[in-house]
Amino acid sequence: MSNIAKIDADQGTSLLSIIERVATSTDIDLAKMQMLLDMQAHILSNQARMAFDAAHAQMQGELPTVLRSKVNKHLGSKYSAIEDINEAIQPVLKRHGFSVAFKIAQTTETVTATAELKHRDGHRESTAVTLPLDGAGLKGGSNKTGVQAIGSTITYARRYALCALLNISTGDNDGNAAHAKDEPEPEISDEARAELKALVKQLSPEGQQKFYEL
Repeated sequence: MSNIAKIDADQGTSLLSIIERVATSTDIDLAKMQMLLDMQAHILSNQARMAFDAAHAQMQGELPTVLRSKVNKHLGSKYSAIEDINEAIQPVLKRHGFSVAFKIAQTTETVTATAELKHRDGHRESTAVTLPLDGAGLKGGSNKTGVQAIGSTITYARRYALCALLNISTGDNDGNAAHAKDEPEPEISDEARAELKALVKQLSPEGQQKFYEL
């Protein structure tokens, strides 16, 4: 425990003793009692935040790089599934007293996933990601039912929010992600390339020129 944390803990113990004495007094001043309770809550909140920060600093260095083991059938690119991320990080979270929960909010056009990191001492932090409903394919047509679009978007949003909250990195499954910049970029599938070309042709001449300049 740091010196600051020890001071807060000592203050909390002393204040609790005062609250107990006031509570058992025959002449209770309700205003002073409320002030003491507010002070106690503030001290406890500070203790929880400091415990969170200390545990988070230790945990951060132990979080693994999650392998990209799944393949997007439309783009031919690899990605890390939410199940793989959860499996990789759960032992580390548990070891340092953390847990993760999600809250989902939805409109007719978007889904928002809020990832919340909770510590056993009570402090919590959260990150929210909002995405449009994932209902259209590369050609612009609908390729999912309404329920499938919502489910797919929730999965994407949860993954992005979780990775942002914990600063999770993903890497190739060759175990050499640190040297990925020295390796050639993987090619997309022929089908995805054809669909991309079709989308580009729908742009104005100026838009096509800007695209090919990227």
